[in-house]
Amino acid sequence: MKIKWSAITVSLCLPLLLGGCFGTNQEKQSVSKDEDARPEDQYESVLTYTGEGYNLPGGEKNEEIANEHKGEVVQAVKDFVKKEYSTDVEVHNMVGNQDGVTVFFESVGSLHFYSSAIVPIDTKNNKILKKMYGH
Repeated sequence: MKIKWSAITVSLCLPLLLGGCFGTNQEKQSVSKDEDARPEDQYESVLTYTGEGYNLPGGEKNEEIANEHKGEVVQAVKDFVKKEYSTDVEVHNMVGNQDGVTVFFESVGSLHFYSSAIVPIDTKNNKILKKMYGH
């Protein structure tokens, strides 16, 4: 009987003791107001992320080309997803990358998902290439 009461006492007291050690430092740290400070709510669900605020190195020129040919890029993505997955999509954002433009999209219809595709760009000729890579 003595061992049983000891086990019950330990199993009840141990979580209280350990739990009392966590969360005692609830002070908020002051954040500087400079441009590099991250916002307090910096995370977004992967299920709703549309690519806003996303940058890739070396993509400035390709992003300009993609914006100049936005209709062609959007149509290339829609055609690719429709052909490969029989799904219609709505394009949310385009981000230039070293070899082309990364296009973030959302499916339309009963099968709902967010994804992206890479549209290659011929930088020398300012031409959108139709061969794409999705993931």
